[in-house]
Amino acid sequence: MPLENVIEVVDFSLSFGASDAVLKNVNLALKRNSVTGIIGASGSGKSSLLRSINRLVELHSQVRMTGDIVFEGESIFGSRVDLTHLRQRIGMVFQKPNPFPMSIFENVAYGLRLSGERSMRALQDRVEQALQRAALWDEVKDRLDAQAGILSGGQQQRLVIARAIAVEPEVLLLDEPASSLDPISTLRIEELIYELKSRYTIVVVTHNMQQAARVSDWAAFMHEGCIVEYDNTAALFTNPREAKTEDYITGKFG
Repeated sequence: MPLENVIEVVDFSLSFGASDAVLKNVNLALKRNSVTGIIGASGSGKSSLLRSINRLVELHSQVRMTGDIVFEGESIFGSRVDLTHLRQRIGMVFQKPNPFPMSIFENVAYGLRLSGERSMRALQDRVEQALQRAALWDEVKDRLDAQAGILSGGQQQRLVIARAIAVEPEVLLLDEPASSLDPISTLRIEELIYELKSRYTIVVVTHNMQQAARVSDWAAFMHEGCIVEYDNTAALFTNPREAKTEDYITGKFG
């Protein structure tokens, strides 16, 4: 029987060099096939937490970490963990769309080629499948050989999501995925998140509390590197247990 919690962050702390801790004894459980929204003011540690979950944070040369992050029952820091494989299983989409300077098709096929897929038929099938799931196929199916840069910002973000899900991850980390998009494109991304949770466990970092309330099943409020409160989204927004959470969601700070 699969674990209910796909990822468990356990007493996890993070700092860079001699600076103060960016994350402080964070504990968080991410539930399977649900959307967890992480809210908090700028500098509260939201993006650092996301980058820790798939070990991108280690690209910084002076990172220091204590505690653990457990994925499907095993520590992500284990000696046998293959980082490339881990980052395929835990995909990430950033705030600003970052398509590669290549065709629409090759953007989505990139991770598949990297993992060793050589069959053009298999690549075509999986690229189409990923673009379908990302709600982009109908808009690009006649121009797959065109450069990805011709797409609008919202289309580029859905392309990047398609690239992430083409390699069949189990978890999707979305860092402010709609913050640079217009309202119509933002709505498409929110609808897409809702549709994708049946297949993936999703974590969304957002400054937009209304967006967090709309798309997430669970919500965590972070402040100064700590998880202040974590609950189902409706409870956290309508009846927060902590005064600091209430102050944030009512606009007293942030």
